[in-house]
Amino acid sequence: MWAALTALFVVLLITVACSVVWIAANVIGFIQPILIPVAIAVILAYLLDPLVTRMAAQGLGRTKAVLALFTIAVLSIGVLIAWLAPIVSMQATNVGRELPQYTLKARDKMVDLILRYDPTLGNPNAKREKASSPTSGFINWLLASPTPAASPKPSPTRAAVGTASSAMST
Repeated sequence: MWAALTALFVVLLITVACSVVWIAANVIGFIQPILIPVAIAVILAYLLDPLVTRMAAQGLGRTKAVLALFTIAVLSIGVLIAWLAPIVSMQATNVGRELPQYTLKARDKMVDLILRYDPTLGNPNAKREKASSPTSGFINWLLASPTPAASPKPSPTRAAVGTASSAMST
């Protein structure tokens, strides 16, 4: 009897603990947009309090010390952005310009890798157990020309030329 009651209460205790964790996770997930800025503010206040205290002890008021630190922080972030923006812009331009070569290299490496593990895909005369493998369509797609073929321009037919010339003569 005692073993059954103990097992029942252990199961009940585990259920309650899991429910509390689940409810806490949902509550934290719900108030997360509020918690993140508050957590950042608490961390900054904790880290910058000794500096503000030292500046206030040097004769600067506490409010002026906080304003001076915020000014220094905003200017530092502005300088960092002004320094990094051109570099990031140039790198993005280079990636955009070289992206076609990257895709061709990736395609070639993928085809080489597939042909290394299944060499009969590249040889149409090789005998295979299966008439069509699931990868053969994929290989054909990979090996397709990267540039579309130019479509031929239609030439005028004799009937259209004769109709146009008879319309001009009347």
